[in-house]
Amino acid sequence: MSEFLNAILAFPTVIYTILLGVVVGYWLFVLLGALDINLLGDADLDGGGHGHGDGVGHHHGADG
Repeated sequence: MSEFLNAILAFPTVIYTILLGVVVGYWLFVLLGALDINLLGDADLDGGGHGHGDGVGHHHGADG
């Protein structure tokens, strides 16, 4: 096992080891997204807003 670790952590191959780790991590995130696993519960940030700030372009009452 130590020969394997020495081989993957040696100079020319360590670059490909890091790139492979990034690609594997990316595809794990893709699989988690495809499975729609909700790890944080129902953490929607839906505040019931209408898509604009308070009083910006939205008037109530007799003023308009």
